Amino acid sequence: MPKLNTTTYIDSSAISVAVIAMQSIDANGNSIKYFQRLLQRFGVIYMAALIIFGFIGNSISCYVFVRSKLRRLSCSLYLTALSISDNGYLICLGLIWLENIHVFIFHNNGICQITVYLTTVFSSLSV
Repeated sequence: MPKLNTTTYIDSSAISVAVIAMQSIDANGNSIKYFQRLLQRFGVIYMAALIIFGFIGNSISCYVFVRSKLRRLSCSLYLTALSISDNGYLICLGLIWLENIHVFIFHNNGICQITVYLTTVFSSLSV
């Protein structure tokens, strides 16, 4: 990982964007903290949009493959199952996203284990 001011490290996934922030670092590293908060907020908003639009798109696909003339095709069953599986994965991703906005549901017994299991199952079915 790249070294900044001999004491601050950043994740290599943010290296291309972090070059902008490295130019104006003060002695306390305040710009890095601001930059990290900015990336975290962007990630929360991006994840919410991805979940919402993905769920809507998969639901429309499922409806089209079940209700239209396409249901007679042999691949429609596969594509319907794929859209249902993707929706299941997005629901699990939504539960994980709730932790990022400080809605702590994983502290209940079994929720964390069930979410990890279902996420693995739905991601395997989506391949």
